[in-house]
Amino acid sequence: MLSDILDRRRLLIFIQLLLASVSGTLLLLSHNNLLTVDYLIALTFVGGVGAALMGPAWQEIVPALGAWAAYGVDVLSYVFVLAALLWWKRPQKPKDALQEHFFAAFRAGMRYVKASRELHRVLLRAAVYFAFASAIWALLPLVARNLLQSSAGFYGIMLGVSWIIALTTLNGVAQAVLPDWVRGRGLSVYLMVFNGAMAAGSLFWGLVASQTGLVTTLLLADAALLFWRLTLPGGEDDLQPSGHWDAPVTTGDLHADRGPVMIQIYYQVAAADRPAFLATIRKFPLSRRRDGAYAWGIAEHSAEPETLVEWFLVESWQEHLRQHQRVSLADAELQREVTSFHRGDSKPVVQHLLSVS
Repeated sequence: MLSDILDRRRLLIFIQLLLASVSGTLLLLSHNNLLTVDYLIALTFVGGVGAALMGPAWQEIVPALGAWAAYGVDVLSYVFVLAALLWWKRPQKPKDALQEHFFAAFRAGMRYVKASRELHRVLLRAAVYFAFASAIWALLPLVARNLLQSSAGFYGIMLGVSWIIALTTLNGVAQAVLPDWVRGRGLSVYLMVFNGAMAAGSLFWGLVASQTGLVTTLLLADAALLFWRLTLPGGEDDLQPSGHWDAPVTTGDLHADRGPVMIQIYYQVAAADRPAFLATIRKFPLSRRRDGAYAWGIAEHSAEPETLVEWFLVESWQEHLRQHQRVSLADAELQREVTSFHRGDSKPVVQHLLSVS
C-alpha cells in the first residue's frame, strides 16, 4: 500500500537507511558485549518489518527497470556476497583430535535435543503455534482478496509482518538456549518442526476451509491460539564452556574409541545434609546427558553411608574428553552448589573406569 501512495524511490532509500541503522546498532551492541536476547528480537523485528515493506516496492519497480536490470541486480548481489566471503580471512582453527565425525555428531546432537527441557519448550511452542497459525498464512490470499478487498501489495505487507513477528521471537530464543557446539544441529531440529507444522497445518486448515468456509476456519484457528499459552525460556543461562573439569589421570595413551566409560564422583555428605544434597544433585542428569552421557545415577557406599557416588556413562573415551570441552558456565554453577555439601578439605574424588573387552 505504501509503495502505491508514496514515491517508490524515496521509500526504498528510507528502508535501506532503516536496515543499515539496524545492522549498525547490532554491530555496536555485539562489539561492546551488550547484545541481549531482548535487543536481538526487537532489532530483528524492526529489520523484518523493513524487509516486508521493501518487498512490494521492489517488485513494483521491476517493470520500470526492465527484466534484464532486475536479473542484473540479482547477479550483482551474489558478486558482493562472494567478494565479502573471499575478503574475510577467518582465523584458522588448529587441528583438533576431538573433532566429531558424522555419526558421532548426529548421536551427540540428538542426545542434547532429547535432554534440553528449554529447547523442548521452544519446539512445542513452535509446533503448536505454526500448526494453528498456518491457517492465517495459507488462507491469507483469500482474506486479502475476498474479505479485505485489498491489493497484492497489501497482502505482501500483511504476510511479511505476520511472518516476522513470529520468527523473530522463536528464532531468537531457539538460538539463545543452544550452546555453540551443537547450535547447528539444534536449529536443524527446530526448522524441521517449524516446516513440518506449517506444511501439515496448511493442508489441514485448507481442508477445513473447504468444508466450513473462510471465516469459520479463521475463527477456529484464532480461538485455539488464544487458549494456548506456553511461556518460552528466558535464554539467559551462560552456555559458554567453563573448562573447570580437571584433566583425567591416565597411564599412557588410551584409544579414542575405547568405551563405554563410567565416571564416578565420590561425595562425603553428612546425614543431615543428605536430603538437600539429593534434591540438588538430581538436577544433574539432564546436564550430563546434554553434554554426552547416556546414563546417570546416584549410589550409596554399602560400608560408608555418608559416601554418595554420582556415576554416569559415556559411549567412548573420546566422547568423554569432548564433555570436558562442552560443560558450560551454567553447569559449573550447579556443580559448585552440589560440591558445597561435600565434607573434607580435598575435592570430591573422580574415577574413570573403562570397559574391558
